[in-house]
This record gives sequence, C-alpha cells and structure tokens, in this order.
Amino acid sequence: MGREVRKVPPNWEHPKDGTGSYRPLLEPSYEEAAQEWTQGFNAWQAGTHPDLKYVEEPAHYWEWAGSPPEKEDHIPYTEDEATWFQLYETVSEGTPVSPPFPTLEEIARYLVDYGDFWYQRDMREGRSTFRHKPSYEQALGMVRIDWWADENVEEEDEDEPVDPTGDDVTRDW
Repeated sequence: MGREVRKVPPNWEHPKDGTGSYRPLLEPSYEEAAQEWTQGFNAWQAGTHPDLKYVEEPAHYWEWAGSPPEKEDHIPYTEDEATWFQLYETVSEGTPVSPPFPTLEEIARYLVDYGDFWYQRDMREGRSTFRHKPSYEQALGMVRIDWWADENVEEEDEDEPVDPTGDDVTRDW
C-alpha cells in the first residue's frame, strides 16, 4: 500500500462519510483546483490552451479536462494552515492511516507503538493479517524525516541521502 505524509492543520479531523469511513480528499485545496480549472477554461475559450493542438475539432473544455472541481472532493484548508503532519494511504485518493501530529517523529513513534489504522482494525477484529507494526527505523523511513528539507536551504549537502525517485514524501511498504 502506498503511503505519503501530508501537511494538515493542527488537530485536523479528516471528514467521514455516513458509514463512519474516511472520505478520500483530493489535493490541492478546492480554491486552488477551481482557480486552475478556471484558468484552463479561460485559455481554452481564448484559443491559447496548449492542449488545443491535440484536438482536431475543439470540444468544450469540460469534455477535454473534466468537470469543474467539486468542493466536497478537495481538502478544505490552505497550505498556510497546514502546519502538522499526517500519514495517508495513496491507493484511493487518500485517507489517513495515522492521527495528525506536530512532528514527523511523533508519527514514527505512533506507528511503532500502535501500527497504522489498518493494523489496528485487523487486531480489533481478530483478523489474520499481513500487516505489522514497523520498527522505529522503518517508521522513520516511512515518514522520511531527513527528506523534509528546510525551505530556506539553497544547496544540497552531497553527504545527505537523495531520494532517487524525486518524490520526497511517498513510501511504499
């Protein structure tokens, strides 16, 4: 199962559906997604959208790019509000598998002590499971503390590990 660390607001409570299951939420925020869609629409209407070169007969923009974003499908917070961290699975559009924490290390410690939400469910229900609680080293690797670089750092340290995928926060395990 793919995993990624997302930044979320402090004490974020991910929304649930009518059955009590987490609802997948898309990134970016609704406002950002709506702005991006609108910009694409406006460029399409003006004839300047770069994808028009692939279309023999210009269709409506929504036939090419999909419908405008739905507010309930996107994260309801801005990047500036998101100062905590939470581990998400990426098989769906993303549902949490840990509570939110102020630091990445706290997520790692939680996973070592309790496992993720899937592991906890399997244990509660007495299921035979392939899931396990990670070691501390595995948990640190999942949240990749060393790859959350300070945004003010301009040069890479040659002795620091580099993620060859270029994807600093996703870990499959």
